[in-house]
Formats: sequence, C-alpha cells, structure tokens
Amino acid sequence: MDNLITEKNDYDAISVFIYSKIDKTLLDKLQNLTYIQTLSAEYEHIDIVECYKREIFVSNAKGYAGSTVWEFELGLLLKVLRRIMQICLDNIENFLNKKERKIKKEKKWKSFLALKV
Repeated sequence: MDNLITEKNDYDAISVFIYSKIDKTLLDKLQNLTYIQTLSAEYEHIDIVECYKREIFVSNAKGYAGSTVWEFELGLLLKVLRRIMQICLDNIENFLNKKERKIKKEKKWKSFLALKV
C-alpha cells in the first residue's frame, strides 16, 4: 500500500483488501483520510484504535462474499469431519486386525481326519 501513496496524499477515502496493512505509519501519510472500506469480513489488517483516534470511519463491504464464505467454511468443516471419520474407521480396522492376528496365534489347531463309516 505504501508504494501506491502519491506525494499529494489527498485521499478522502480508500478501499482495501485483507492484504493491505493499514497502520499508524500509513495513516500518517494520509492526512485527509476520513473513510476506509475493507473488502473483507474482518478488520484485523486495520489499526482500528488509531483510526478511532483520528476519527476515520472504517467499514466492511456490506454483504461482501457472505454466503460464499459461509459455503466455504461449511465445506471445510465437512472435509474435516470426513477425515476424522476415516481416521476412526482406520483405527478400528487396525485394532480388529491386530486382535484377529493375536487370536490366530493363540489357537493351536490340531488337524484330524474324520471318516464316515
């Protein structure tokens, strides 16, 4: 973001994405700034306290990717749950296989021949 600031520094408003870090040093360069809009759901990349001190209004884009983010999060959750289920099933299968091998080792089968007379 620093490399986009011109010498004039007369921006009243800026619209930034999550990768644009807005901190005190950048705000010092933007003396006329009164509004920051972020194209994200969160404000973690913006120094909110400093904006409050300077009376700069900060908002996110209303409804920006709301359903898309929700669908993505739900998809990730389902993927994690599937993986957890697969791990549980694998562990149960391994346990049963070990138990079966142990039982086979313990049994001493005697072979015999049965004849019908």
